[in-house]
Amino acid sequence: MVLAKLKLISIADILTMSNGICGILAILCFIRFYPDITIGTGFIFLGLVFDGMDGVAARKFGTKHDFGRHLDSISDAITFVLAPSVLVLVVFYLPINNTSFLSLQTFTHPRNILVLLASSLVIFFGLKRLIIFTFSGYKMKMFHGLATPAMAFLIIIVSHILDPHRLENHSLVLIYFSLITILLGSALMDAKIKYPKIRGEVGVILALAIIISLLSIEVQKWFDINSSDTIFMYYRIVSFFGLGLIISYVFIAPLMVNITNYQKISNNTSFQLK
Repeated sequence: MVLAKLKLISIADILTMSNGICGILAILCFIRFYPDITIGTGFIFLGLVFDGMDGVAARKFGTKHDFGRHLDSISDAITFVLAPSVLVLVVFYLPINNTSFLSLQTFTHPRNILVLLASSLVIFFGLKRLIIFTFSGYKMKMFHGLATPAMAFLIIIVSHILDPHRLENHSLVLIYFSLITILLGSALMDAKIKYPKIRGEVGVILALAIIISLLSIEVQKWFDINSSDTIFMYYRIVSFFGLGLIISYVFIAPLMVNITNYQKISNNTSFQLK
């Protein structure tokens, strides 16, 4: 019986499960190695690679069951929902007046309440989105609502660039900007608005921008470059460029899609009137 079930496992299934394993490893790394979130971030990137490969493998080698969509959503939930929500907690949940993380004063502080809310909404809206996508969303040509991988990378890049434990990010304005951005992004996962799928040249450009942005942060850490160094500003500009691109996709791309659709409808109407 067990052997018969094992024979149903395809290459695509192995790649899908590898994605989920990457998510579990990312969570463990975020908890174990913080303030170093580089390794955990690397596992989420690797999970994204496996997530892209499993679809290709399924089309090329086929599958012996119809459970692939459900397995894919489970893995995505771990890597692109649960792992980023843990990242929000480890980066932005801060002790108050040198008290412990679990003290009542820390737990009830407005900033930490906002952190807990942001982390919880990432899980709630992310899981809801994946459930809907599993049963009907995969048939659509465009995403309806923000995709969970896009939300995950919004959290990653905000966490790397605006980490409040770094000296240059102590400003409360930056902390609340980060949390509000995450809150709005999580709500957009459940929004009834269309998002363009990131493919081709656009996908490559966005991926490269994010990677270069994150690398600029890592270079600052490796060479211990701080805000008093002249070259620091150049690294910040590069890192914020990547942040600006991902924020543009999350908050501006739906508006551009609606404008394009409106122009198409207007052009068709004008043609029919002629």
